[in-house]
Amino acid sequence: MDLLHLCRNSGCLLLGLLLVCCDDLSDLLPAMDPDASVREIELLVRLKSDWRAVFTYDEYSELLRELARERYTVLPMDSFRITYDSSRILVAMRHDIDCHPFKALEMAEIENAFGLRSTFYILHSAEYYGTCAVAPFVRFLAMSCSYRQLADMAGEIGIHNDLVTMMMQYDIEPLTFQLEEINYYAALDIPIYGSSAHGSAELQDLNLSNRMIYSDFSEYGTFDYGKKIHEYGRYSLEEFGLVYEAYALDYNRYLSDSGGRWFISEDIGPGHHGQLKDVILALQSSEPGDRVQVLTHPVWWGKE
Repeated sequence: MDLLHLCRNSGCLLLGLLLVCCDDLSDLLPAMDPDASVREIELLVRLKSDWRAVFTYDEYSELLRELARERYTVLPMDSFRITYDSSRILVAMRHDIDCHPFKALEMAEIENAFGLRSTFYILHSAEYYGTCAVAPFVRFLAMSCSYRQLADMAGEIGIHNDLVTMMMQYDIEPLTFQLEEINYYAALDIPIYGSSAHGSAELQDLNLSNRMIYSDFSEYGTFDYGKKIHEYGRYSLEEFGLVYEAYALDYNRYLSDSGGRWFISEDIGPGHHGQLKDVILALQSSEPGDRVQVLTHPVWWGKE
């Protein structure tokens, strides 16, 4: 009897014991099954990633409590793109889902309790999303209801762009794949306006970026990987069916929990240690007319 079967039949007790005894279960667990139910996919995701959380939801509520004050206007990214107001601090709230869509659902529910809306970017190279083990790419259709549920709570759904990685590792033609993605979400009644570039470790080693797939941010070029020549910078955002890239929007302050530690784009004085109190201090020191982008990754949240 494999580990997934044991977990499926033993419930939360075994899950808790495994998370206590192991730092990382990824090597012990099977790959996602395209025919798996949402419940089975969620179980695997939680076994592989719940242990990574470093921030609590109480801390997230503390952050949202600050952002819910009258001095701020919190917007999804596409609304932020076209909104300017010199009398308020405009905050673009963004979540790069990466490996944990179920934590994203939990965070969206907390935001709803504060009357706030944001943008969640779904990673198309994530294990829960689909598989390139067979051609053409196979999406896990059971997850469609989770994306629809997230769209109902969030202000916007976007694509966490990992096209260069998928192109070089799985020989996916990026333009065709991206347009198919937009059609897939359209069938779920989820409009797609923008993307945020995923920081793939493989690309960093090659001095590449997923933003380079768009001609808006890179001149045309090629690189050799896997004995094949790959192109980038050939087509524009518009040709990919998008109107914006998150990192290219107009903002003057940036707060991010990347790597499980808060990064603040400018010095806010002595004693800054990348903690939540520093983020709140940075927000409180903002002035009307400031445009602030706040980025979180759900996998870092929900620590017990």
